[in-house]
Amino acid sequence: MKPRRQARRIAPALSRTDEPVSYLGEGGDLGLFPDGFPTDRAAQVMWTLMRRQALAEAMHRHAGDEPLIRVRRVPIRGQALHVHESDSQHVDDNFTRGIDRLGALGYSLLRGHLLIQEHLDLRLELLKEAYEDLIAGVVVAREQGLAHPDWLYRERARLIFWDALGLLHQVSEQLASLFEARQRWRRGDGDLGELMVKTEVQGWKTIHSAAFGSAATWRRLVGIPPDRKAAAALSDGQRQLLSDLQRKTELLIMANVGQLRQVWTRDLHRAATRYKHSFPILSVSHGLVWLGEDEETRADVRRLVKDSALVIADSDANGRLEQLVVPVTIGGIEVLFDAVLAAVRVASVLVFSLLQSAEHASGRVFILHPLAQATEPASHEDVVRLMAAYTGTPELLESVEDESAKIQLRLLIEAAARRTRGRQEPA
Repeated sequence: MKPRRQARRIAPALSRTDEPVSYLGEGGDLGLFPDGFPTDRAAQVMWTLMRRQALAEAMHRHAGDEPLIRVRRVPIRGQALHVHESDSQHVDDNFTRGIDRLGALGYSLLRGHLLIQEHLDLRLELLKEAYEDLIAGVVVAREQGLAHPDWLYRERARLIFWDALGLLHQVSEQLASLFEARQRWRRGDGDLGELMVKTEVQGWKTIHSAAFGSAATWRRLVGIPPDRKAAAALSDGQRQLLSDLQRKTELLIMANVGQLRQVWTRDLHRAATRYKHSFPILSVSHGLVWLGEDEETRADVRRLVKDSALVIADSDANGRLEQLVVPVTIGGIEVLFDAVLAAVRVASVLVFSLLQSAEHASGRVFILHPLAQATEPASHEDVVRLMAAYTGTPELLESVEDESAKIQLRLLIEAAARRTRGRQEPA
C-alpha cells in the first residue's frame, strides 16, 4: 500500500548516522510532512512512532554529560518578552493595563493559570473516560462469563481513585494558594506576583477557614453586587439579566465551596500527601493491615479492605504510627470527580475576576460561574453585549466570532481524536 511505502521511505532519513548540529535538526515536532502524511491509520501511528523514537535517540546522542532535559534557571529581571500565539511582538492595551495594575509577574501568572485550568479539565476528562471504559469492560466481561470481572474492577478502580485523589490534592493546593495570595494582596501585603510565588499553604486549612467559606468574601472578590453607576446606564432588560446572572454565580460559587469543604478533609489531605511520598501498605495483590484493638474497628477494617480500600501509613501529631483506611466506592470516585470540578470552577472565577479588573479600562468586573449561563435562557451574544456595556469594553463584541471559530476547531479536532481511538460520535 502506498501509505506504508511512504512510512518506510521516511525511516532511513530519521535514523541517519550523520549527526546534525542539534537534535532539533531532525525536527522538534511532527514536522510538515513534506512527503505527504500517510492516509492509512496504522501507517500514521507507525510514522509518528518512528519520528518520536528518532527524536529521543538524537537527544541521547547530543546530550553528552548534560541532562537529557535541561532546565535553565533565569532570574525574573531585565528584559521581558511578550509572547503570544502569533509569535510576534505588539502593544496591546489590555496587556499593558494588566501589567500596570497587577504587576508584570502577577499578570503573567494569572494568564498562566488559564493554561493550568485547561490542563486540569483535560486530565479530569481523561480520568473519567478511563473509569467509564473500566465499567464498560467489566459489564462485557460479566456478559461473556469471563472469570473474576469484579476483582478486575476493584483493583483498577483503586488506581483510578488514587489518580482522582492526587488530582484533587493538586487543584485544592492551587486554589488555596491563589486565594491566600489574593487576600494578602488586597490587604496591601506586597506585590501580587511575588505573593503568588511565595505563598505556601496547606490547602485543607485554607478551604476550611472562615474567610474561604464566607459568601461576603467571595462577593468582594468577584465584583458582586454590581457597580451602581454602570448598572444604571444599562437597559431594563440588561439590568435584569445582570442581576440574574450574578445571583446564580454567587449561588454556584458557594455551592462549589461547600462541596469542596465537605470532601477535602484533613484526613483525605493526609492520605493524598502520604501517597505522594509512597507510603501505601497494600499492593495490588496483598499486604498487611493492622485491624485495631476493638471488635467494631476490626470488623469495619476487614469489610473495607475486602472492598478494596486504600491503606496508607501515617503518624499522628504525637508521632504514634497509624493507618489511614480510605474506602473506594463508586460513589466515592464520583464525589472526587465532582470535587475536582468544583475546585477548578472556583479557581476559574477567581482568576477571571482579577484579570477583568486589570484588563477592562473601567476596572469593572462581570464574572460568570461556568454554569450560570447554562441555566439562563439568554443567548451567548446577549451576555457578551451585556458584558461589553457594563464593563465599558466594546472590543469584546469583536472577539465573539473569533472565539466561536476556536471552539468549532477544537470540537473538530476532538471528534477526529475520538474516531482515531475507535469511539463512536455522540448522537
